[in-house]
Formats: sequence, structure tokens, C-alpha cells
Amino acid sequence: MRHGLGLVLSGGGMQGAYEIGVWHALEQIGAAGSIDGIFGTSVGALNALLLETAGFRKAHDIWLDLKPSDFCGWPESALIPETAAAILEKHTASRQIRREICVFCQSTAPPNPVHMFRLRDCGSDAERSQILLASVAMPEQPPVQIGGQFFRGGGIGNANANTPVIPMRAAGWRRILSVWLDYDAVFPRVPDCKVLHIRPSDRRIGRGFTGLPKTDRKILHDIMAMGFSDTMLQKPLILRLAAECEAGKEST
Repeated sequence: MRHGLGLVLSGGGMQGAYEIGVWHALEQIGAAGSIDGIFGTSVGALNALLLETAGFRKAHDIWLDLKPSDFCGWPESALIPETAAAILEKHTASRQIRREICVFCQSTAPPNPVHMFRLRDCGSDAERSQILLASVAMPEQPPVQIGGQFFRGGGIGNANANTPVIPMRAAGWRRILSVWLDYDAVFPRVPDCKVLHIRPSDRRIGRGFTGLPKTDRKILHDIMAMGFSDTMLQKPLILRLAAECEAGKEST
């Protein structure tokens, strides 16, 4: 059983800017230090590694520097492989991972099982990058080879893998913050676990996303700000979960 606080980051293309705002709030609240594991899929996996290796400020700046041409379709979109690869090479290579970070990818071989990869198990930066590039790969993009098999994004047609709360519970966490990128998200039942769900307060974020009526940089800024404010509204509950985690660590 894990005594730290778990964090789940969903896939969702450019809406992943929301997760950067959530992390900023967790740092301001003082709860980020209690997080000892992050499970992520697609852009959530990329954000997990960015926040772990580069930190909030750099991740914030990277997101605000993104342009419509960095996505395959705008504004309902995913990062193009070239942009994701450049971010990984410049900002995560040769950086140490302290927390447990797990990434979800889907095999292209029938019946298309979802695989979980522990980034701590990677023997090189190249292997780590291949896993991240596979997790962000969309159906219309080429699959990525990992250890002789081909993979794409773990959340394609699989809600449990796109927001891997249940896998995190199965891995031993009992207190989890789950970040969704869909206003209409349906939260799963997670037995024997305290889960606090954070989701966008604006119903325009989620399925059928068509963008906020602003310029591209303003859209990303506003989505980040929404993540920050939505998380701050849950400050008392987050602090309670973090305190329970710290008490659990002291009792072991």
C-alpha cells in the first residue's frame, strides 16, 4: 500500500494546458510535495514528465509557446509527433525522476490491450521518449515501436486508460487526485480509495471541444487559469487528503 498522494492526469490534446494550472494550484496550496506518483496518458503523460523534470514554470512557458501548427488540427487537437519529440529532447533528457511515473499506451495488435510503462524502468532517455511518443500518438499518426511491439495512445476508446484512476488504485494508492479534461466526465467507482476529482468548470471543455473565442495563446492561458481556479476551490479537501497521506507515512 502506498502512503503518498497519487495524481492522475488525463489525455485530451491541447486541453492538457488545464493540468499545468492544476499543478500550479497544488504547489500554491502546499500539496504537491505529498504527491509520490503520477499516472498519465497521452498529453497527461507528457505533462507528468515535464512537471517532474522541468518544473511548473518551464512547463507553463512551454505550453504558452505552442502554436496551432504544433497540433494536428486546431483547436480540437493533439500534439504532432515532431513537437512532442522536441519538447522531450530539450526539456526532459538526462533528468532524474524522483516520483513514480507510469504511462499508458495501447498495442496495435488485436485485441489492442493497454500497457502500463514505469518510466523508472527505462534504461535510457531514448526508451523513455519512445514510450511518451507512443502515448501521445493518435489513430491517424504512425504507431511507435517499443521493444518489438507497436503502440499508440493509451486512451483511444478506453476511458479507464485515458484517465487511469483504477490502475493507480490497483498499484497501491489509496488517496488520489484525478484530473479530468472533460466537463461531462463520468467518474468511475473506485472501492477502498479516497478519490478527489478535479474537472473543468466550463462546459465548453471536453467532448466536441471547439475552443474558447480568443487567440491561440489566450486560449491556452485561459485553460491554465481555469485549472488553477478549479483546483483552488477544492483547497480544503486537497489539504485534508495531503495531511492524511503525511500521517500515514509517519505511522509506518
